[in-house]
Amino acid sequence: MDTVLHIQGSPDSSLTPLILIHAISGLALPYFALGPLSYADEDKNLHEGRPVYGISAPIYEHGSPFAAPGSLFEVAALYVSIIRREIQPKGPYLLGGWSMGGMIAVEMAAILTAEGETVQHVILIDSLNPELYPPFQDAREHHVVSTITYNAIARRMNAPEESASAPLRDEDGSSSSDTSRESSDGEIDSEDEAGSMVRFYSQLRQHIHHGLRMLSSYRSAIPGGQRPLLPNTNATLIKCETLGTLSPLLRDKRRDFARKINRDATNGWSDSRFKSFATVPFSAMHDGCFDESFAGELTLILRNVLGRSG
Repeated sequence: MDTVLHIQGSPDSSLTPLILIHAISGLALPYFALGPLSYADEDKNLHEGRPVYGISAPIYEHGSPFAAPGSLFEVAALYVSIIRREIQPKGPYLLGGWSMGGMIAVEMAAILTAEGETVQHVILIDSLNPELYPPFQDAREHHVVSTITYNAIARRMNAPEESASAPLRDEDGSSSSDTSRESSDGEIDSEDEAGSMVRFYSQLRQHIHHGLRMLSSYRSAIPGGQRPLLPNTNATLIKCETLGTLSPLLRDKRRDFARKINRDATNGWSDSRFKSFATVPFSAMHDGCFDESFAGELTLILRNVLGRSG
């Protein structure tokens, strides 16, 4: 799977591209569920829509070794280099993302701003301010939250789920069962479809495990202890109004935190960090943002936001 995915629109459009960063799964595929994000009359050429690109994690590139990033800042720096090289060498930029993708987009905006570029807008699809993410108390809690997160994604992919009571994963997020289908040299036969899926699910589990570790340690990993400030960038939070069922496997403090954030119209973001900050309500649950029953509503919201972004 390529790291840069062309989701929709014309690469030759005069409109500023929208670049959407993957969520905790590392996959930009959910963005294909969106309908057209351009109004028919916002460009002189009615058949030329705004280009939209999705960024997936490089872990999914064929033959790409996975070097675990140390922080969201490191991920953002990598993705800035990728979009400059493969999508848009100069600004102005439009960035966004779902969940962790929005957090990374904010970090990317700060890097681009420091490099003298203009970031017009950051769109946060139910993204939490990572400064508020509760650190894991121990490896068991990390494992349980990783498993719950993986299973929520696996259900939407009709993939096998995991048991939270399974043995703890290694530091890199892998387990002995992840490699049980691999050959002696560590490679999976490219002709073996089942083996390829085993590899994919292993990569998915590893990415989730690492992503949650970065969130848990975010506050201690902020470069120089400085929060990203974007005084020239507008931000819009698309806020999910519905709280899904919380797993009984979660510890009480983590369930309480989820309920608190659900009641917070800003998801913990401060408007003082941006040129402007707006919240747009969205009727979906967090995990269901791109489900068929909500993708149309999200498309309309994004159209309206982009219509104000240029």
